[in-house]
Amino acid sequence: MKVKIGPYKNWVGPYQIAGLLTHVGVSEDKAHDIGGWMADNVPGLMRTCEWIESKRKQKQKIRIDYHDVWSMDYTLSLIIAPMLRLLKEKLHGAPYTDDEDVPDHLKSTAAPKPDQEWDTDKNHFARWEYILDEMIFAFEALEKGDWEMQFHTGEIDMQWKDTDNPHLSEMVRGPKDTHKFDKEGYEKFYARMKNGFRLFGKYYMALWD
Repeated sequence: MKVKIGPYKNWVGPYQIAGLLTHVGVSEDKAHDIGGWMADNVPGLMRTCEWIESKRKQKQKIRIDYHDVWSMDYTLSLIIAPMLRLLKEKLHGAPYTDDEDVPDHLKSTAAPKPDQEWDTDKNHFARWEYILDEMIFAFEALEKGDWEMQFHTGEIDMQWKDTDNPHLSEMVRGPKDTHKFDKEGYEKFYARMKNGFRLFGKYYMALWD
């Protein structure tokens, strides 16, 4: 796999053009006023800006190799996990989320009622950070690899034992076998992973900053 994606292109319009005047001493307020005047009084300027925008493309070069899909869940985790971590680190906003996806203490009903009905509640951003953490947990588990091994302890010593049927043998634990499997811990961990993947799908269109 080889992925190279350039930065998003910034829109360039009358206000952005006028904003260049701040580099030669024009105040931001004056530049803003000039940008508004240009938008209203310069014929064809907006159409020209839109035409230029249509020609400016984000650089994208992506190559997927066959071996990338041998374990596609793991391959994608190597990309998704660090992107989620960076998104949380640089976070500036938060989408609306459902109370059903967070613990009781983070629900909107657990926060004081906003002064205005259109305002967000005090748990608005905390809910999104919690949901991001659950996504990160799930993809980091895959990213690290062999996450199941933490629930296995001891040594495995399996032996084959003859049975009354000469064509069949029975596999039994040998005298040196000390292997134990934490089924309860495994199921709890895996359930949290699956919930993180569910949240990733549910809030996929909210992964922006």
